[in-house]
Amino acid sequence: IVETNVRLQDVKRKLLLDSRAESATRTNHRRFETATKNLENSTETLVQAKRIMAETEAVGLQIQYNMSEQRETLEKTQNRTENVLENLGLSDQLVKRLSRWWR
Repeated sequence: IVETNVRLQDVKRKLLLDSRAESATRTNHRRFETATKNLENSTETLVQAKRIMAETEAVGLQIQYNMSEQRETLEKTQNRTENVLENLGLSDQLVKRLSRWWR
């Protein structure tokens, strides 16, 4: 009987240890799955952020190019305006000389 009780205690101990180990394994497995999902979500977020960053950079470069073209247009317009003003000044002088001559 003593021997049987000892064996029974051994079996109970092993079952208890096995159930604890199994529980710990399940807990670790759940933690692993949660961590894996978190990493996958983080990776997806980073991929989206990288895509948005690339799109933003492309838009910024296009804006920079457009602004450069607009600057050239404004500079040409300014030069033409200065030429027109210069020509108006010369025309004004010629009209004044002609009006003196016709008097």
